[in-house]
Amino acid sequence: MAIDEPGSAPTGENSLACTVTFGRSSFVGRSLVSALLKSGRWTVRIADPLPLPDPSADPLLSGSIRSGRASYFQVGLRDSSQLRHAVAGSVVVFHVAPPAVLSPPLPPSDFYRLYTETVQGAKNLIAACRACGVRRLVHTGSADVVFDGVHGIDGGDESLRYPDKFEGVLSELMAQVEILVFNANGRDGLSTCVLRPSNPFGPGDSSFLPFLVAAARLGLAKFIIGTGKNMCDFTYVENVAHANICAEQALRSESTSVAGKPIFITNHQPVELWDFISNILEGLGYQSRPTIHLPVKLVLLVVVLANKVREKLGFGIPSSPLFTPAITYTLSCTRTFNCSAAKRLIGYSPIISLELLIYCCGEMKGRHLHISFHLICCFTGSSFLEELLSHQLPKSYCWLQSFSLSMALYLHPCRFGFNLEKMSSSYFQVSESTVRQSFITMASLWNKVVSVLKLLAQGDDWNVFFKAAGFLYVVKLLLPFPLSALIGVGLTCLFSLFIIYEQCEEEVDKLVSTASAGIRKLKERMVANLPSFLVTYLQELKN
Repeated sequence: MAIDEPGSAPTGENSLACTVTFGRSSFVGRSLVSALLKSGRWTVRIADPLPLPDPSADPLLSGSIRSGRASYFQVGLRDSSQLRHAVAGSVVVFHVAPPAVLSPPLPPSDFYRLYTETVQGAKNLIAACRACGVRRLVHTGSADVVFDGVHGIDGGDESLRYPDKFEGVLSELMAQVEILVFNANGRDGLSTCVLRPSNPFGPGDSSFLPFLVAAARLGLAKFIIGTGKNMCDFTYVENVAHANICAEQALRSESTSVAGKPIFITNHQPVELWDFISNILEGLGYQSRPTIHLPVKLVLLVVVLANKVREKLGFGIPSSPLFTPAITYTLSCTRTFNCSAAKRLIGYSPIISLELLIYCCGEMKGRHLHISFHLICCFTGSSFLEELLSHQLPKSYCWLQSFSLSMALYLHPCRFGFNLEKMSSSYFQVSESTVRQSFITMASLWNKVVSVLKLLAQGDDWNVFFKAAGFLYVVKLLLPFPLSALIGVGLTCLFSLFIIYEQCEEEVDKLVSTASAGIRKLKERMVANLPSFLVTYLQELKN
């Protein structure tokens, strides 16, 4: 598959040339490229920093490149000269925001690279559009630019201003990109507008679905932060692509005043966030729905303290995106938007509703595809599952699907000579005596700790003092090492001791008894050589 030379003219009769940025690395960009190619009215240029995908991974794109209806430019937005070649000859540029997780991932601390990928890249793209005579620029950003990370938004519209303090670095940079796009409107004949989709999701999503799966694997799927009644707007990725096409048509017709304005894009169906999450997790095979409510302030306190301890002690544990104050507020706040402007200005209405998505997932589940979910993920990863749920299963995996389903249905436990009986609920009951004994043990441990602390405070028991000092010294020696390394060494030594003892039990017992006898004799000799007043003092301490 050949990549078109920079600056080559688009081909195809009665077709308009357009350029899509991040048409491969962003799942929104991939969906937009597919929608443009399927319409048959566009010659699509893709400008992306990643190399051209394998032909089998995207048959539509590879076929369009062979027929001349698409061209691929491996170029980043930081390269101004190559960027001008990519947009030359296009009448419209669809600027999809770079994905929050690039390859390699860009953490919020890497501000310079985030800035160059977003703000500086947008500056270069706008300059290329003006230099090459591009007529229209549609930028797809995010509704997060109006969210301060703390206060909820209920039915927000385009009159909302940017917050005084943004949710995170990426949201602030996205807001700067929007301002650049607004300021470019009307200059050198360029018309611009900004789309703000709320929580886009769909095939190829590398943030929302993996986030839920990671939380579920950590056992966090049973918890609800806050009341669980907060509403949120989600937008299916194909609806975002459809909104881009509607915005371009509105800019071209000039019959509406959409130029230079932001437009919120949603599915027009606000849902309870935790109910939506529960439905997704059930579709992925996690049977337990979130039922345990946690106060928002309590979760925030735990998150802040955990991050502080990690930063101060430096155990070598990287910060997790699951445990941040921003995520806590996002999962507990209401975030809904009024999309009447999208219908009035660009004629947008969702082409795929949430009911249709739920129905499709129900049909898929009805075919027992959920039986082999864990087995399939072990072989193919989460990206395969996303394609499976979106009815876009590659042909190269069809054999694996059939094989996995057949094996899951055929290998019944009775085939191996035994049956798995249903366990009685009594196995999971905890008796009152067991609970009472557990609390008594905890109280005893607490009293023992308090007693030791009192002895240390009085300063009379040197035995306790030296034990505490030795313990603290050992802890000080271990603190510089990463926690993961200490756990690994500890488990290795523990299992090694078990294996050695199992293989040489008699020899180990003899060695332990001999060492104990030697230590006792050494102790007796040392005590015999001590002055009499020390012997008397040690006997008093012992009594």
